[in-house]
Amino acid sequence: MMAAAAHAEDRTLTVYLQHAEAAGLVNVNVAKGIASKIFAGVGVRVIWKAGAPAAPDRDVLTVIFDGAVSEAAHPGALAYAHPFGAGSAIHILADRVLSSGPRSLVPTILGHTLAHEIGHVLERTNSHSGAGVMKAHWSPSDFHAMSMRPYSFAPGDVMLIDAYWTSRRSAADPVD
Repeated sequence: MMAAAAHAEDRTLTVYLQHAEAAGLVNVNVAKGIASKIFAGVGVRVIWKAGAPAAPDRDVLTVIFDGAVSEAAHPGALAYAHPFGAGSAIHILADRVLSSGPRSLVPTILGHTLAHEIGHVLERTNSHSGAGVMKAHWSPSDFHAMSMRPYSFAPGDVMLIDAYWTSRRSAADPVD
């Protein structure tokens, strides 16, 4: 039992949110709960904070909510991440998320978008899965299904997320 608690302890990710008001604070608060639930399903605890981190840290991500973004920038995307390298930033294209579906589904869509982009960073890849949170494009029927039950990570995605945490533990372990 102690090993499980220790395992959960070292799978904590701190996510700083900047300019969250661009997506509506109520939407963001509900979305954080949805994204947290999705990550809890793979044993990752997310701590949400406002603002910017005081110093770079390997288990800290920054999410920036961008307001009006030209459609020429990342056409068709709700968000994007730079999953490679330290200090990876995630950009949520707030206007696009707000207009992506019925108003009642916006927090659900935003929660899944947060989980999707954080997933890219943890998986250290920009590739997508055929289904679930890491699906490349969601349809209106996906949005409806998400509202009934949050999507989860596909088994291959879970393996990549587990590999992220394994590499973090290995990097922290002293060398004999």
